Amino acid sequence: FPSHDSRNLYPQAKILYLSTIRSPLRASEGKVGLVDSYNSQMLTYIQGLGSSLARYVDVNALLVDAAGTPLQSGLFQSDDNHLTLLGYEKMTQAVQPVLYDLWYSVAP
Repeated sequence: FPSHDSRNLYPQAKILYLSTIRSPLRASEGKVGLVDSYNSQMLTYIQGLGSSLARYVDVNALLVDAAGTPLQSGLFQSDDNHLTLLGYEKMTQAVQPVLYDLWYSVAP
C-alpha cells in the first residue's frame, strides 16, 4: 500500500489509484479472486484516507467480466495481460472523468 509518509510529506498531493485488471492471463492462472481481493483492499484503503484528494477507479467494468473474460476482442495484446491501444482507449473512458473531477474540484 502507498506509504503514509508520502501523505505526510505531500498532504495536498492528489492520488488516483486504478484497479488491477482481471486480465485473461490472470483468469487462466486462477488469480481473479486474488486480483479482486487486492482491489477491494485498495478501495478500502483509499476510502479510509477520508480525503477528497484520493480516488479509486475500477476499470474492470469496461474491459472484462467478473471471470476475466474480455468484453470485446482486441482489448489485450497476445500475452493476454497487457492492454492494446483499444484497451487503453476503453480504460480512458473510466479514468478521464474522475481525473478531471479530481484535478479541478480540489482547491490547491
